[in-house]
Amino acid sequence: MASSVKKKSANIVVWIILLLLVLGLGGFGVTNFGGRQAAVATVGDTEVDINEYYNSLQQELRSYQAQTGKPMPLSQAIALGIDRNVLARLTTAATLDNENKRIGLSVGDERVRTEILATPAFQGLDGKFSRENYRAALRRAGMSEAEYEDKIRAETARTLLQGAIMNGTAAPAAMTDAFIEYTRQRRNFS
Repeated sequence: MASSVKKKSANIVVWIILLLLVLGLGGFGVTNFGGRQAAVATVGDTEVDINEYYNSLQQELRSYQAQTGKPMPLSQAIALGIDRNVLARLTTAATLDNENKRIGLSVGDERVRTEILATPAFQGLDGKFSRENYRAALRRAGMSEAEYEDKIRAETARTLLQGAIMNGTAAPAAMTDAFIEYTRQRRNFS
């Protein structure tokens, strides 16, 4: 009888240890079950998610292959800094998107419509907008019409904000005169 009690208590201890082990190690894998995707960059409230980064990087690699006829391995793209350039471009876009949200800048439906109608890839043989070409191009890109229109809306708003930033400030005349005079000076080094 003593051996049976000893055996049962040993089994209980083993099960408790296994349960603690499963709970402890299970916590490491549970973090990805929430459905939340990892962000590679965050600017204010705007995130650049990993899928957007991956798609942009793949687009760069496809563009290189279209130009050269040879595929570029990811290791070579990383060595050339293409991955960092893609991330910088996406971070810049996220910065502009965040500022657009902050100030409430948006583009209306009519402007989006005008942009889409003017896109050469969506025009038929007669030079006019073709809904069939539009849908086929979006299908090839793996986008819905709503996704593409949102993308055009965001890009147009970014362009407006960039234009306002670039054209909105002028240097004082005294500063530009001093800069021009400085650049016109000749110097000798002997």
